[in-house]
Amino acid sequence: GFQNLSIMEIAQIISKRAKATLNVSESADPRSYRMDSSKLLATGFSPKQTVKTAIAQMIEAFKAGKLDNRDQWYNLRTMKLFV
Repeated sequence: GFQNLSIMEIAQIISKRAKATLNVSESADPRSYRMDSSKLLATGFSPKQTVKTAIAQMIEAFKAGKLDNRDQWYNLRTMKLFV
């Protein structure tokens, strides 16, 4: 919410950091995840990390084997369990 990056911008940051190639395809999902953090910032809160920092930490955790690939981390797989 503080940097308000698009999915493409985040993908580009990840691809540069992870030395990966992006494969872009059309999406039928018209949703927007734009956020306004002004009310939170007005309380005096300020973020301690950036998107780039979080991405770097996640890549390091992945390389260290600290991230599991479980069905519960996937929205669609989890939702199918309750149908």
